[in-house]
Amino acid sequence: MYFAPTILLDTGLGTQAALTATIANGVVAVLAVSTGMWLLGRFGRRPMLLTGQVGVTVSLVLIAFCFLALPESTVRSYLVLASMLTFLLFMQGCIATVFWLMLSEIFPLRLRGFAMGTAVFGTWMANFVVTLVFPPLIDAIGGATFLIFAAVNAATIAYYVRTVPETRGRSMEAIESHFRRQYAT
Repeated sequence: MYFAPTILLDTGLGTQAALTATIANGVVAVLAVSTGMWLLGRFGRRPMLLTGQVGVTVSLVLIAFCFLALPESTVRSYLVLASMLTFLLFMQGCIATVFWLMLSEIFPLRLRGFAMGTAVFGTWMANFVVTLVFPPLIDAIGGATFLIFAAVNAATIAYYVRTVPETRGRSMEAIESHFRRQYAT
């Protein structure tokens, strides 16, 4: 989201069109979060998280494909924009809504404040690192940057499959018991 105008400019879209198209990011983000909150009441957290992670990963691969395989054109610009919006839809509608809810569900009460603070700090530090490394990566390797981020997200899918339990409809005690059994030493 931070670099949407820059990315769209790199596709060959004009400055005004790139800035105008960025408005779609905000609209999609608001609609996706609203939809994601509604979906949380109807579907499990784990399926939503995994669906979101797969959608984000595929979107990143599509953005990389557009940069690496398609010639500069208006069509390429709009395909990148569509892939960016798809990324945002899955990120905000599935991953972000589930992430913030699950933070309050997975930590034991006696550690919840500290653990949530640590998790949120880690999230913002990861955000900082991505924001810091993205411009130099784009300058150095162009569209292949998105393949690196896709690989990280693919690894995240594997991690989620192995470690994230379904928390919908489960008590805090049942979730804590699950983690105690899974990570007993």
